[in-house]
Amino acid sequence: MKRLLVFLLIILFCYDAKAQSFIDSNKTFRIIVPFNTGGYADALARVIADGLSQNIRQPVIVENRPGGFVAVGAQYVMNQPSDGHTIMLTGNGMTAVKRFNPDMTIDLHREFSVTNIIVKSPLVTVVSRGTDITNAYQLINLIRRNPEQYSFASMSGGGIAGMGTILFLNHIQGNMLNVPYSGYASAIIDLQANRINMMSVEIPTARQLVDNGNIPIMVSSSLRTSYFPNIPTWREIGVDSEFYAFQAFWVRSNTPRYIRQELNRILTAVANSDQVKTRLVQMGLDSNDIINNSLDQHESFINNEINIWSPR
Repeated sequence: MKRLLVFLLIILFCYDAKAQSFIDSNKTFRIIVPFNTGGYADALARVIADGLSQNIRQPVIVENRPGGFVAVGAQYVMNQPSDGHTIMLTGNGMTAVKRFNPDMTIDLHREFSVTNIIVKSPLVTVVSRGTDITNAYQLINLIRRNPEQYSFASMSGGGIAGMGTILFLNHIQGNMLNVPYSGYASAIIDLQANRINMMSVEIPTARQLVDNGNIPIMVSSSLRTSYFPNIPTWREIGVDSEFYAFQAFWVRSNTPRYIRQELNRILTAVANSDQVKTRLVQMGLDSNDIINNSLDQHESFINNEINIWSPR
């Protein structure tokens, strides 16, 4: 019995050493953001990079490689070794790519695997201050009676603004005019000018829109958000679904599982550290939006999201 115990301890020690050894101080650790600087994903990546650098005691470089939806950044990661030192930060588009970008030459579902969903938060639907819509119940009645008379903003090639609204419309069997934009900035300008009626956005953006006189009417979660406690959820207004904007870290799918598990452990610890959590809350996130899950749980969530957005 004693020999067996010693043998098991040796195995555990060797496994732990193997798991820890993938971080090599002689290799550059990179976070690839497939979008321009200054956006939400870029800001999140830099907060995590600072915390990660302290955790692994070596520099962590954030590189922006925008273009082709996420194709430019993804191709760069695919050309790097599968050793866990190059990771990509991006969100919902990875699970919905076959729905919104069917012509993309890279099969993101086959080439990439998730390690961590770092943050996950609901969308807030905000209507223009110049529209005649004042609440979610009124919105549903109006768009059912007047299909495509009212408009919503989406991002060309997908994007959570459009994804959330499209899912909502599918569930209520309603229709609105889909107005695609290349980015949030131009959509916000048109919302302010009442050239479009509605946007579904993350909480930090929603707070800015509401501060400028626009009206929040619903949130896409199952529970109300502390930032808009008086605004009903989808389920409260009769929509049997929910939708969350998430940002996740991805690696090449052929990265050894023990590396992905160790990345999951490290990145979870970083995101939930007091220093990083404080900075994320300052960005406008609720502390409950910061995720603390196992690799298996993240994989299950991603698989479910892929099924939701698979072409039918």
